[in-house]
Amino acid sequence: MGKYKVTFIFDRTYVWRMLTVVNSIIQNEKKESADSIEFYLTYFGAAREGNYVLEKARLNFPNNKFYLRHVPSELPDLYKRYEESYDYESSANHIQTSSVLARFDLDEIWPEITDRLLYLDLDLIVKGSISELFALANENSTISACKSNERLFTELRSWRRAYDDPAQLKYYDYTREFKDNFESIYNKCRIHKAISADAFDQLFNKEYDLTSPALNAGVFILNIEKYKKDENLKRNIKFLIQLNSTGEFLRHNDQSILNFIFYDKIDWIDQRWNRLDYGWENKNRIEEVQEQFEDAKIIHYNGWRKPWALLFHSQEANNIEVPEYFIPGVKLWEKYSMT
Repeated sequence: MGKYKVTFIFDRTYVWRMLTVVNSIIQNEKKESADSIEFYLTYFGAAREGNYVLEKARLNFPNNKFYLRHVPSELPDLYKRYEESYDYESSANHIQTSSVLARFDLDEIWPEITDRLLYLDLDLIVKGSISELFALANENSTISACKSNERLFTELRSWRRAYDDPAQLKYYDYTREFKDNFESIYNKCRIHKAISADAFDQLFNKEYDLTSPALNAGVFILNIEKYKKDENLKRNIKFLIQLNSTGEFLRHNDQSILNFIFYDKIDWIDQRWNRLDYGWENKNRIEEVQEQFEDAKIIHYNGWRKPWALLFHSQEANNIEVPEYFIPGVKLWEKYSMT
């Protein structure tokens, strides 16, 4: 039986949430596999907090191995690049951190890992067996991920909600708009900075189907060895980070880039491993989301209403009532909560 490696990217505000997610992973793993899960903590809090984080993790889960890398002090060049490249103004209010770009450098942050690494957001609860997830994913693929409920064109900054109307899908030339915007932004960008013309040519000439499904970046398995050996892949990622440093081209600095870079390399896995929309009330999918809750392997609270905040308000702030839509998710978080 091999080791199952899991990484999180976080700072001090998410320490207890990290412990909660770890708790859900270990409690739902097969007994014979639980101790073989290793956790790689990609940390962006203060350097002095590192030992505290490791002590808490090892104290609560003594049978598992934990490793911590403090990116700002141990890899300062990477951290500087993240801060220079991340667009805070256009990012979602609940994602105000450049650390999300560390997803693209897991091979550099953890050079000792040469096989597969599972990345997880920390606004989710794992209900299934991680060893089952690793077995389900194709070990020869560079990346394994779940489809979101959106299409690829929703990752573009130019996208508007009306653009995915069924009639629009049939007649609108998404590719033409994509290429026009891409070329225009590239030409403006290269006036001010050195940026790869080869990367532009390769990505510009790729035949994207912009109406195809998009991936959600909260759960994915990365084959580190295949990833680090693909020089074009790394070059193209650097290019898109530079190109999108003002948020003019893509909606997200991390998820959108993952979608376009790995467009034709994704090993799609069962969507039960990343069930979405439990952190906001998606009016178009309320019944569907509620029906999917029970058989989900991972409940992902993507959106701005996080379960720990709802739990705190309902218990501490004059017993404010939690909206019905969120009650199952809040109870699930409470079940594994380490606070």
